[in-house]
Amino acid sequence: LGSERRVIVINMSGTQSQAHIQMPAWGDVGQNNWRMRDVMNGDDYIRQGEEMGRIGLYVDLKPYQSHLFHMSRA
Repeated sequence: LGSERRVIVINMSGTQSQAHIQMPAWGDVGQNNWRMRDVMNGDDYIRQGEEMGRIGLYVDLKPYQSHLFHMSRA
């Protein structure tokens, strides 16, 4: 896989929801830190790859909220 990825996360419920999104297909995700840019609102986050590889990407979404993340190595 390349150095850029996309992740779409949608809360399709009427209540706030949290989750750890597992990324098993990306076996190398834990080898790098990642810049997560939310294309929907322009917010930027830096996430530790080791944590994402171990427990997943933590998300906290309001009802019907979504994220479209553009991931690149930090």
